[in-house]
Amino acid sequence: MLGGVDVENVGDKPWSLTGRPRVRLFSNHGDPLPVHFLDMLGSVGASSRTRVILRSQVVRGAFVPLDWSNWCGGSGPVVVKLGLAESVVEVRPEDEGFSGRPRCDQPSAESTLSIGRFQMPS
Repeated sequence: MLGGVDVENVGDKPWSLTGRPRVRLFSNHGDPLPVHFLDMLGSVGASSRTRVILRSQVVRGAFVPLDWSNWCGGSGPVVVKLGLAESVVEVRPEDEGFSGRPRCDQPSAESTLSIGRFQMPS
């Protein structure tokens, strides 16, 4: 299931985002979901860096693409935690028009979440 997270700077000064954020998925009760994390360009440790300058008060100033596949777990609400430099932002997808979870294609295989790099929205 391909999608992503928009990032907005609500502060007064611009700041930069570099590389790939830390993204984790949790149940509505705070339990981590058993998901294997990958970098969209290959392995999680890939060293390619992208820098986006996030101007102040710009809606959809940056975007992080996500691709979640093969979810065979529960159907309860999901919380996405996005690590930005020194802080963590919590996104509750049900409030953002989230359409659900990926289908279960292979019950014996792990669920994966591919995480892209910060980019300018298109």
